This record gives sequence, structure tokens and C-alpha cells, in this order.
Amino acid sequence: MKQYERIRACSARLSDVIFNKAAELGLYIATEKPVTEGRIELLHYLKEQSIAYEYHRYGSIIEEVKR
Repeated sequence: MKQYERIRACSARLSDVIFNKAAELGLYIATEKPVTEGRIELLHYLKEQSIAYEYHRYGSIIEEVKR
């Protein structure tokens, strides 16, 4: 179980041992009923990340190193 980040189950009828072990390892368990629409089903596996660049209102306040 340690090699996975998420577990997909077709129903919520899993043993408490699995839920407890997943909670111990910090794993996500998706127990909703599977849907045939792939775009919706893939939301269980999506890992969102955002990147922000901070700039001064007049440009970058850190001078770039010229080589």
C-alpha cells in the first residue's frame, strides 16, 4: 500500500482494516460508484498544482545575473 497515493474502490464496502491502514499512511480512498464518463472519473486521480511568480509592480525587484 505504501507505493500508492490513492485507492479506487467500486463501493464503500471495504473492511475497517483497509480504511485504518490508508488513514495511517495518508492515502486517499475514492469509494464513489464508478461512472462511465471518463472526464468525471479522472477527477479522482487529478492532482492540482499552482505556481505563482511574484513581481514588483514596476517589474522584478531582483536583478537578473548577466553572463
